[in-house]
Amino acid sequence: MSREIKFRAWNENYKQMKEVFGFDLKKERAFLDENLMSWWQFKYCKLMQYTGLKDNTLWNNLTDEEKQKFYNENSSEDGQKIKYQQKEF
Repeated sequence: MSREIKFRAWNENYKQMKEVFGFDLKKERAFLDENLMSWWQFKYCKLMQYTGLKDNTLWNNLTDEEKQKFYNENSSEDGQKIKYQQKEF
């Protein structure tokens, strides 16, 4: 059984998240379009791999790091309690 491996990149300077379409490991850059014409250097972005977990909620395509950040921002001091907010659509 195989699963799709997908990446995205966060650029702190631009405050942007982009889907990654490929890599150039020699030049250390991540390509941001299918034509490989736009890229960010590895040293200027943070690469994240999708977890592969999918469902029909707001957790769609979140990385482990994003889920941990959500947990940290919504947990109590002792890290035991998570607060949830009801979303209306």
